Parts: sequence; C-alpha cells; structure tokens
Amino acid sequence: MTDASVKFQSGLNVVTGPSDTGKSLIGEAIDYVFGASTILREVPEKQAYTRIFVSVSALDGTTYTLERSWEGGAVRIYESDIDSIDDNTASSILATKHAAGRNDTVSAFLLRLCGLSDKLVRRNARGTTRTVSFRDTAKLIFVTEDRIFSKSSPVLSGQFSERTVDESFFKLLLTGNDDQSVVEGKSTAIRRAETAGKKELIQRLIDETSIRVAVLSEGFDELRVRAQAIDSSVTDASVALSGFTARISELDIERRALSGDVQRIGARTSQVFELLSRFELLDKHYTSDLQRLSAISETGHLFNQLDEGPCPICGAPMDTHAHDGAISSQEVALVNEACAAEMNKVHTLRSDLSKTVQGLDAERLNLDQANTTISQRLSEIESELADILQPRIGSLRHNLSNLVGARREIERGLALYEELSRLQEQQQEIEARPTKSPQKREPKGPFASLEIEQLCQQIERLLGDWKYPDLQRVTFDDSTMDLRISGRPRATQGKGYRAVTYAAFSVGLMQVSAEAQRGHPGFVILDSPLVTYRKKDVPAGEEIEDDIVPAFYENLLALSESMQVIVLENEEPTTTQLPRMNYIHFTGNDFGRSGLLLLGKS
Repeated sequence: MTDASVKFQSGLNVVTGPSDTGKSLIGEAIDYVFGASTILREVPEKQAYTRIFVSVSALDGTTYTLERSWEGGAVRIYESDIDSIDDNTASSILATKHAAGRNDTVSAFLLRLCGLSDKLVRRNARGTTRTVSFRDTAKLIFVTEDRIFSKSSPVLSGQFSERTVDESFFKLLLTGNDDQSVVEGKSTAIRRAETAGKKELIQRLIDETSIRVAVLSEGFDELRVRAQAIDSSVTDASVALSGFTARISELDIERRALSGDVQRIGARTSQVFELLSRFELLDKHYTSDLQRLSAISETGHLFNQLDEGPCPICGAPMDTHAHDGAISSQEVALVNEACAAEMNKVHTLRSDLSKTVQGLDAERLNLDQANTTISQRLSEIESELADILQPRIGSLRHNLSNLVGARREIERGLALYEELSRLQEQQQEIEARPTKSPQKREPKGPFASLEIEQLCQQIERLLGDWKYPDLQRVTFDDSTMDLRISGRPRATQGKGYRAVTYAAFSVGLMQVSAEAQRGHPGFVILDSPLVTYRKKDVPAGEEIEDDIVPAFYENLLALSESMQVIVLENEEPTTTQLPRMNYIHFTGNDFGRSGLLLLGKS
C-alpha cells in the first residue's frame, strides 16, 4: 500500500473535497502526534496504515520528524526530514504526557521550539501556578469543526476548572509575560473588608448620582425621544443650510463672471474713446488739408484774372519774350486740376472716417447700456446675498447652535442615567461576589488593554479584508472571554458567522503573538471555517461581486512566510487563486486523489 502523505508549506494551505474524505483527520492526526491523549477515531481505511509521521521546521531551519503509532504509545523523534529517515537514522523517545521538569516529553520539545519552556500559568484565583503544557497551545491552534461552530469562547476550553489556566495562557500569548510573579491571593477577612469598602464607595456614588438625576425634569425614555426629535431638526436645518450655501455659491460664481464682463466692457470703452479722440484729430487734419488745397486753387484762379502788361524787368510787352520762372496760364490750370483731385480724395477719406466714427459711437452706446444692465444685476445679487441669504443663514446657524446646545444637555442627562445604571450593576455584582472561598471565585486574568486592543484591531482588519458584512468595530469582552462584533456578542451570531469570526480570532492571535515572538507556534489548522457561511439575500440590482469566501482566501495568500494556515474546507478557492497556494483536493471518487488514506486511479 502506498504511503498516504500530504505536504504543507509556509503561508496558505487549502485541502478541499467532499465529506468523509479525511480532511478533518489531517488535523486530528497532527494533534495526535503532538501528544493528544485521545486515540484517533476508527476509519475503515485505517487498517492499511500503522504509523503517523509529522515533519516540523523550526525558525532556525532545523527539521524534525515525529512518529507515533496509530494505536497510541510514545512518540519517536528524528532530527531529519521524513524522506531522509531509514533504519540507521538516530532517534529518541518522547513521552506524550507533559510533566514539569522533564525534557523528554513531546510537550517539552514543542514548547522549546515555541520559546515557552518553563513558563508558568495560574491555575486558580489564589495564585497557584503550574508549568505550561503544549496542550494549552493545542486548544488554540487545532480548531476542529465542532469548536469552530460552537458558541463557546475561542479562548476557553469549556471546562470550568480550566478557565483560569485558559485565561492565563491567553494572556501569555498576548503579552509574552507568564505568571511567575503571581502570589497567593488575600485572606478571606481582607477580601471581606475590601468588598465592604467597595460597597460603601459604590453606594455613596449611587446616592450622589441619584441626587443629580432627581433634578432632571425628564426620564430616560423621554430624553431619548427628545434627542431623536432634535436630531431630526438638526438634519432638516443642515439640509436647508446646505441649500442656502449652494445658492450663495451659485451667486458668487455669477458675480465673478459679471465682474469679469464689467472689466472687459471698461477696457473696450477706453479703447473706443481713444479711437474717437484720434479720429477727431484726423478729421481736423482733413479739414486743414481741404482749406490749404482750396487756397492754392483760389490763388491760381486769381493769377489767371490779372491783366497782362509790360515786363516789370525789361519793360517789353509780355507776348514778345518769356522769362525763366514765370507761370503760364496753362500751368495754373494744371495746378487747379491737381488741387481738385486731391480735394476729392480727402472728401472720400473724410466720408469713410465719418462712418467709422458713427460705428464707434453706436458701440459706445451699446457698451454703456450693457454696463448699466450688468451693474443692475450685480446690485440684485448683492441685495439677495445681504438681505435674504445671509440673514437666513445666520438664523439657521443660530437655530443649529441652540439645537446642539440642547442636545448636549440631553446627552448629559442620558449620561447621568447610564452612570446610575452602571453603578447599580456594579453594586449588584459586588453583592453577588462570594468572599468566603476565593478558590471558587470566577478567575479574572490581568490583561493588558494595549495587547487586547492590538488583537481586536488585527481581527477587525482581517474581517474587513474578508468582506465581513456590516462590520463596525471589534472588541473583547473580558466577562465572556469572547469577541463582540459590531457591538454584538460573537456567540449570538449564526453558525456561519461564528465560524468565520472564530477563524479571524485564531489567525489574528497567531499574527499578533507570533510576529512579536511571544510563544505562538506560528501555525493554525482551521476545519470548515467557510462551509456554512452564506451571504445575505439582497434586492435585485444590489448584488455584490465578491463574497467572503474568495476574500478570505485572497487575504490569507498574503500571509508572512514565517506563518502557516491550513484550511480544511468544502468551499473551493477561485481558479485564479489556486496557483498561488498549496492546494490539495480530495475527489471522493476513483479518479484523482480520492482522500487522505485512499489514492484513486490516476
């Protein structure tokens, strides 16, 4: 018969397949080799197998292989990987039962790898301690199908006598501090005196708070109703204020645009005035030219009207000889013609100039009219802002301020009622607390709030990455040693949600503790964390693309290489996720790998 083996690697490992294929048996077998006292359950395929081997790798790279008979007995350890073991490989025997001070037990060996050797945990409220056993760790890393669906705390084993140990070991993994410094509890007399003092203090606080509550004119329910009414009024006022603010924004945009138009009109008007001034000067030049040309023409005409007489120089008749520089009547006529032509040209230019001036005058009038219209609109905007919107906004803000003030007063009143209720609950708790037998008292481990908050934040991040629906805040309830998801106790959720949140707790604790090297082995085995999860029905058109299953696997694919998660599950990863994980599938049929102990036909 071929050996049945499964190989895991760091990071995410997923084993899927139908029921009764041996998925859960994997976790049970590893726990069994690690020292569990319960003999492995009987399965029909068991007859072909006699021994179970488990190889583990330490952080320093050393590989060890543990061997245990299916029928029970001690554990044999090899400092070698399983493939290198033969009849000559050195080995030693480890007892399965933990014993303080002994190093030849499987518990001592595994605790040494985890850095938890000789750590002490408290057993009871009196302060009695014992050494840590690997069985304390196993309860947190081997998460069976029954445990993951249960309503029990992930921290507690379920046995009342072990609660103090469970809490103390949980604290050890969170903080790295054991209970070596714990001393035995106080005597009954001292406890009674302390209880009496607490009762007196609580009663005094209740009396003082009751006096302050009596001054209030409304009861708790009335204050809550009025608070709801004020919240509604605040919402209405905020909506109205938003509307007015939007209107102011619109008017401001329009005002800036109109101001830009005013600037452009002013610039163009200045240009028009400049052109009209220049054209007026040009027209004067044309008038001067016309007057000059007319004078020249008139002078020529007068020369033609003069009578001819003897030459003023020689006295000879004008028609008998000619002198250089004298102007003939023909030349005068030519000058007159040239003057007339030039005057016609100037008249044409002056006519064109007149038309241009008329156009500029018309444009100036249009610009003046547009400027007047814009100024009127700007005045209307300023009026609406100053006379309508700003007063209304001021009134709304005043009302909002009054509403907020009233809401604060109501909150103070509600806080008084809640404080009174809390004090009364504390009083009842103190009254119910026994003082004669501290050994029987419910233990309360001293947890560091910082580490608890870090754990809750890590679990919250995990659930957020896993697309856990309606997630708000994750907190830890010391009284139940369990999580509260979005204000709701984890134990009150449905079966599927309990499994998912249990898985988040186990992975989150591993990440917080192992990363800080506080004793966690760095691996967890989760049996069926997703098989019962179903997302909520949503109305048509509001479907979500991704549910918690692929998001769960996608997040765990990013695990640190120093950690390992083994998921035994019916829910398959997506086809795009399979190549990125160590994926093992049991078919349950005669093809592929049928199951853990049965190899089907290839």
